[in-house]
Amino acid sequence: MSGHVDSALFVYSEGAQHYVDLVESNPHNVPVTLVLVTDFRQNPERYLKSVSHLVISAQLDDIKEVMNLLIGRDISIGLLPLSGQRTLSRCYAIPNNPDEMLSL
Repeated sequence: MSGHVDSALFVYSEGAQHYVDLVESNPHNVPVTLVLVTDFRQNPERYLKSVSHLVISAQLDDIKEVMNLLIGRDISIGLLPLSGQRTLSRCYAIPNNPDEMLSL
């Protein structure tokens, strides 16, 4: 995230809870707002109005839903795959190491 964003939004599912500490204490000291995907879904405009970078870690259907909301917006997106989402990791060449994922 370093050099590209000055703040970020992390949208995550319960299954991605293990990423919360990693994202909050990122080595680039980028401030991150955390929101569960269920809360985000209830009022996405509230969260998207002033964000330039969004990181998501959730089930594929949730990822697709969020990505559709980003179409036409000037918002970059990052993915932190859940365990078991190896196809997603390979498709986007996302490293296995969580620190490297976050930097990407």
